[in-house]
Amino acid sequence: MKGITGITAVSAELGTVALKNDGTVWAWGPNITTPVQVKGLTDITAISTGEAHAVALKNDGTVWAWGLNNMGQLGNGITNNSMTPVQVKDLTGITTISARGWHTIAFKSDGTVWVWGSHNLGQLLGDGMPDNSTTPVQVKGLTGITAISVDRHTVALKNDGTVWEWKMNVDGSTTHVHMQGLTGITAVSAGEGYAVAIKNDGTVWAWGTNNLGQLGDGTTNVVSEITTPVQVKGLTGITAVSTGEGYTVALKNDGTVWAWGWNEFGQLGDGTRNNSSTPVQVNEPESR
Repeated sequence: MKGITGITAVSAELGTVALKNDGTVWAWGPNITTPVQVKGLTDITAISTGEAHAVALKNDGTVWAWGLNNMGQLGNGITNNSMTPVQVKDLTGITTISARGWHTIAFKSDGTVWVWGSHNLGQLLGDGMPDNSTTPVQVKGLTGITAISVDRHTVALKNDGTVWEWKMNVDGSTTHVHMQGLTGITAVSAGEGYAVAIKNDGTVWAWGTNNLGQLGDGTTNVVSEITTPVQVKGLTGITAVSTGEGYTVALKNDGTVWAWGWNEFGQLGDGTRNNSSTPVQVNEPESR
């Protein structure tokens, strides 16, 4: 079976969404082992997934979201779930989005950063923000950041190509850690206890928890966290990457999609439910 093609971006959490070059959005997992199209979305330029919600950026700078909304994840001012995309309230001029857990982060063209949902950014970033918001709220004091991804920790990419982590301590304070050995980074994504980064040479590097093969280097490690980045095995020409809950998906410059890690619910999209500590190719959608 051939792999899915024509993909320009991918994002994963409990499930995976993929953006095709015609501006449509497709999704698979959990328990959906081949991609299906998300209804009502056109002219999409970026996508991202949370624990049980997803967001999409349109070419007009607006943001749309769908899924679980019990904590305001959809950003439309209410807490009703929606199975179809709804527009995030009072948010325009957006250039970048990142959904994670029960929240979403968005970058505006003026360099400001906005968040909504239940995000715990007050603890993670130390800026005193509320725990929940059903509409976007501006994050104060971020400078030189070009991309940010949040799970139970925060990973940020600075404009000099270096990577920083915001980790919450037991006393509620935060520690800012410069990830040594990572330079020339173009993209980052934070998973639950681990993270991945793309270098400007198209290789992928990962660090953190590895009990399910999340780091993609052909090993598993259930004893301790790997603090030094390791290279994901056999991946080159990667242009985008996204972490899910225990697994990761990556987009190659040939339009193919690759995944590794936890696969109990078909998250890897390869037609099996077997975990993989090295990347496997996502299958072509079955005709219906």
